[in-house]
Amino acid sequence: MVRGATFVVFLVIAFVIGLFSLKNVNQITKPKVDFVSIILSIFAFSGLIAGASFASEMGWLSAPVLACLTVGVIALIFYVRRQLKLEVPVLNMRVFRHRNFTLGAILVMVDFGIILSDMYLLPQYLQNGLLVAVALTGIIMLPGGIINAVTSAFAGRMYDSFGAK
Repeated sequence: MVRGATFVVFLVIAFVIGLFSLKNVNQITKPKVDFVSIILSIFAFSGLIAGASFASEMGWLSAPVLACLTVGVIALIFYVRRQLKLEVPVLNMRVFRHRNFTLGAILVMVDFGIILSDMYLLPQYLQNGLLVAVALTGIIMLPGGIINAVTSAFAGRMYDSFGAK
């Protein structure tokens, strides 16, 4: 309990110092909240997440999964169309008109999927599917972690030297 209280005191002190010493560099705007967009995003992303979650138990072609995915996709289409028509959208979809941004976003999502599968699904498969012991799973995963650490350090130095090129 003492450690948590110490951390809270540190956070409060940092907040007060930041409140009085940091300058706001952005303009403060007060855009109107588009409630239709909020509702559409709730249906879109809830439908997609629920459909993907139910698929593990019921299968991808089951009626509830297809219903959730259909609702999610349709709501997502309406959401994107609405964001493109609004003067001040909740989420600016116009940036996807730029080829490099779209390509970068796709690559980030693919990379995220690879990272998730490597860090979560592979150990789960080793432990639950192949019944490999937890310690042995850690040893199997260790070379990938070492390579990731070395690559990250090298990539960081390259970024510092050359920039985001």
